Amino acid sequence: MFTAAFGLDAALVNTYVGYPRAPDVATQRTVPYVAKGVLVYISEDEGKLLSWLRYVEIASGAVIALNLLLNARWPLK
Repeated sequence: MFTAAFGLDAALVNTYVGYPRAPDVATQRTVPYVAKGVLVYISEDEGKLLSWLRYVEIASGAVIALNLLLNARWPLK
């Protein structure tokens, strides 16, 4: 899950770099977002997707870290 969410997040950020640099009401891209140091405007749904992906990355990363810690303490035989 971590790798998939991280890869999709990176692919979306690469796509967003080409988005408009000013709010565009016609395409509903009015939410400011910094993609690779460039201020672009994305839609509200795209912002929610990015937020959801970040939560998945954090949660799955925490599970991976916990698994590594537990496996170091009690290794599988």
